[in-house]
Amino acid sequence: MKNARKFWALAVIFGLVAALLAYQYTEKVKARYEPDNLVEVVKAAVDISRDSIITPEQVEVERVPAQFSHPAAARSQQAIIGKVATSDISAGEQILTSKVLTDKSKAGRLAYCIPEGKRAVSIAVNPVIGVAGLVKPGDRVDVIGTVDLDSGGTSVVVTTIFLQDIEVLAVGKTMTESRAVSVAEAKEIEAKTMTLAVSPEEVRSLVLVAERGSIRLALRSPVDEGRAVLPPCNLQNAVGH
Repeated sequence: MKNARKFWALAVIFGLVAALLAYQYTEKVKARYEPDNLVEVVKAAVDISRDSIITPEQVEVERVPAQFSHPAAARSQQAIIGKVATSDISAGEQILTSKVLTDKSKAGRLAYCIPEGKRAVSIAVNPVIGVAGLVKPGDRVDVIGTVDLDSGGTSVVVTTIFLQDIEVLAVGKTMTESRAVSVAEAKEIEAKTMTLAVSPEEVRSLVLVAERGSIRLALRSPVDEGRAVLPPCNLQNAVGH
């Protein structure tokens, strides 16, 4: 009888311990999945190809337990939409900030820096054409062309501002204005090329004038967005006759 009581007492104790352990385990599991422990992550709704611009239709936000979210996963669509994927991203994959290009100028690829609808065209420059090497990537310039026109058998040299408010994408191979350069490096940059962002229509004019005439650049103030309306200038009207 005594043994039977001990047996039942032990059974009750073990049962209580088991119930307590089960309760604690259940509470831990519940805590993991409670709303306070869920975080938002951005996932790919479809496969996203490398070098493509990410659109709203390609991503979705999902709430997941904090321990299942990648530390580098994007937390909002705003951080991803409009950015360039630097590698392939599979559907359902959490999109890591390291897989998108947030600062195009740091990519080392000019193609990422070209504004939508524009083309990058390089022109040869020297210290005179390139405003003494003072034009930097990100500046805006007017392009002035001088060409020799045949007017009724008479040669007429005219100058006109044929492109205005054009963005400079690169000077030489430099796409960002970062460190200070030495005099020798600046001279090397001045003597080579400047790359401009122009529309497809402007490409033709720029290349034609560069090939058949001469070009100079006029550096614009960053706060000046106006456009001058001026007729072509020749030697006669330049001196006021």
